[in-house]
Amino acid sequence: MNNKYYLFSDESGHWARPKEFRFYCRSWVLFSEDNYIWLEAFWKQKKIQLPTQKSIMKNIDVILKKGQPKFFFTFTKLDEFYLRKWNIRDAVSLALSQLENSIKRKYEVKIPSKIKTALNQVLFLHVYEKFHIENAIQYLGLNHSTKYEFHLNKPQFAEDDYLEVFNEMKGKLGIDAKISFVKNKENELGVKLADSLAKLFFKIIQEDDKKSLSLLKRKIFPSSVLGGLGIKGINKILSPVNKSYGNDKLRLEEVNLINRLRDKFS
Repeated sequence: MNNKYYLFSDESGHWARPKEFRFYCRSWVLFSEDNYIWLEAFWKQKKIQLPTQKSIMKNIDVILKKGQPKFFFTFTKLDEFYLRKWNIRDAVSLALSQLENSIKRKYEVKIPSKIKTALNQVLFLHVYEKFHIENAIQYLGLNHSTKYEFHLNKPQFAEDDYLEVFNEMKGKLGIDAKISFVKNKENELGVKLADSLAKLFFKIIQEDDKKSLSLLKRKIFPSSVLGGLGIKGINKILSPVNKSYGNDKLRLEEVNLINRLRDKFS
């Protein structure tokens, strides 16, 4: 039995642009080393030089049959992140409002917004993105006796910061894993596959794309694992919103979202 696996991941949406993107999504694709090496050889044999979304979808049946991957999707609802109450964020907001009253120079105007962005980046990475990784490890069944290589498209965070979170998670969950970051121009097949699937999944929950939904339901979800929402292949990070939020509108939106996803993917 092969004792080494590759886990590929990419994201769609941007955590720092909630007005443009309602969601931040990650796809996760798990291959055994033997099956992935076969796929790379197949790709070269067929002389499909650049893996693109079109070429990957055209050859998806071969990828599924010979690669035998497992799939999983994690997502964050961005207004839930920005409306979530954090004591540190409330304290910083108060301090910044006091600072704004004393601003005199033009360059000082940029300070409050820069500090808010930096704070949200730290919170998103060390809480939400951490749970994206942890969910993938737990639901895909990564275990202590197997070696793993994580290959991620270059993340929306500093690589050293992401590596810190990754190492914390693998230590906490006790897995033998290393991680590498892949740039778009490197055209790694596994990362391109994850990229294609993240975009399809994003269309489904952001834009309600029926064509993408049909493809995922027919081809991808049968090879997916059950998530925490009771939906095969999907888990929402930090769900549900509890009463302590004091935000009934947000809680209702969360309930409606999950019900819509259950109806959509059933």
